[in-house]
Amino acid sequence: MWISKQQIWQGLVVLAVVLAVVLGILFRGYGLGDRVYWVDEVATSVRISGYTRAEVTAQLSDGVPRTPADLQQFLHPAPDLPLTQVLRALAQSPEHAPLYFLLAHGWTKLWGSSIVAVRSLSVLFSLISLALIGRLASQLFNSATAGAIATMLLALSPFFVSYAQEARPYSLWSVTLLWSSLALWNAMGYVKGSMKQDVKQNVKQNAVGNEMPHSLRRWLTYGFSMAVGLYTSLLTVLVFLGHGLYVLGVGSSQCDPSRTRAQRCGFLQAATLAVGLFLPWVFVVLGRWDTLQANTEWMRQPMGALSMLVVWLYSLVVLFFDAPVELGPVSLVAVKFLTALLTLGAIALALRWTFQQQHVGSFVAALLLPVPVILVALDLIRQGQASATSRYLIPVQLAVLISVAGWLSAGRSWQRGVLAFLLTVSFSSGLSNLHHIPDYQKSRNRHNPEIAALVNQQPLPQIVAESRYALDLVSLSQFLKPDIRVQILSPASMPPQRCEPFFLLNPSASLQQDIQQRDRPQITEVFRPKTLTDSDIYLSLWHVENPDRSCPSS
Repeated sequence: MWISKQQIWQGLVVLAVVLAVVLGILFRGYGLGDRVYWVDEVATSVRISGYTRAEVTAQLSDGVPRTPADLQQFLHPAPDLPLTQVLRALAQSPEHAPLYFLLAHGWTKLWGSSIVAVRSLSVLFSLISLALIGRLASQLFNSATAGAIATMLLALSPFFVSYAQEARPYSLWSVTLLWSSLALWNAMGYVKGSMKQDVKQNVKQNAVGNEMPHSLRRWLTYGFSMAVGLYTSLLTVLVFLGHGLYVLGVGSSQCDPSRTRAQRCGFLQAATLAVGLFLPWVFVVLGRWDTLQANTEWMRQPMGALSMLVVWLYSLVVLFFDAPVELGPVSLVAVKFLTALLTLGAIALALRWTFQQQHVGSFVAALLLPVPVILVALDLIRQGQASATSRYLIPVQLAVLISVAGWLSAGRSWQRGVLAFLLTVSFSSGLSNLHHIPDYQKSRNRHNPEIAALVNQQPLPQIVAESRYALDLVSLSQFLKPDIRVQILSPASMPPQRCEPFFLLNPSASLQQDIQQRDRPQITEVFRPKTLTDSDIYLSLWHVENPDRSCPSS
């Protein structure tokens, strides 16, 4: 029996998809409870436990020495915690849409509140996104191969693997972005054969007179999916805007006025549904606008133009290639640089090809462009850095993966080589990240293990910190020995006079000066991490010892 090259290729694609998905699952599950549970994840647990960040900080910042177990009590919701208390806590952080946190609260009731349990919800959403991106890519390019390639690329993407292991909304946001995009494409009627099916279905339904038209059902599905996206991330508003511009732009390029009117009318109905469902949270945001501005103050901190450009490029490269940003042998640096350039080149060729495809190009642009364009504009106006936050660019990264999959689905021999290259570097990056925290993740808490190791090796250790680092200490506590004492100061207090040495976590200049004036001890910085940019936030560790005071022997 003769087997064609095409059949062999298709069989290899199926095998590769299965292998990529299995590896993606293993990468997402490996070390799920061992990685740093950083301050944003701590905030997730705090919210689903019915507390606000301010409440936890106030309770801990009383100067009373506590054990790591005492700090971690805020990470575990009470079994009888009412949902109204969770909603109250969520309303205090209006910049975070509430859906993920409500789902996480329900998830902990089923599976417990351990780090593994809470993070496993993100893993589940990440796996759902594999099916959605495959379906979306196959429909956009009318190619099952494109869907298979998109699934493989997302399964092994080091960026999406890393965020699948975080107790944050980003995996759910990926699901809602892909779902709403798929729903919009179906509602626009570009699925092969869908227009004829809609006509037949609508004629039959109009004759009966008691069923919803098939096209209207699709538009309402899109509207509902967009409402779910809005309740997942406020940045979905920008994607929603891009979808609206896409519908208007496609209508102006069509020669069929009736179809244009139907599409615009359908989008208007969907938008009405989405906005109507989202209105309750809009009122929360407007009512607590000052709180939102205060909680997002970090976005308005300046960042150099060169640093921002590096972050933007890195946010694209890291979809496939993620190697530690560090100096080493010249040959190794050259290989990393060349790999990054080849990856960027493949992305550029894929986007160029995609934008040349009728309807598909503008559809992908509607997902790709709104978030970065508007965030960059806001950063230029306010001298901020929101656009240089990789996790805010998830719509861009999904659009890039879809474009690359469509471009590679043509199956030319050299394109198969590009696919093999991208899958190889993604797999290698996944292996590297099994024992390495990505450089763009965990922010100032990524060095918690090193800080804890320095503290743990001392006899009778105690850490002292100011109240603004309360949640950072909760994050650090997972690596501290059980007998360590943690003291969080109120804004008006100072550490008590101690004969034993102790540590200061990232002390302010004023706190150091106050201690020096009172006790005149030796204060030595014992840990300061390397930073990627001058604007990076980090935690340092200082050791305080008074050589003139000794403890009485017991």
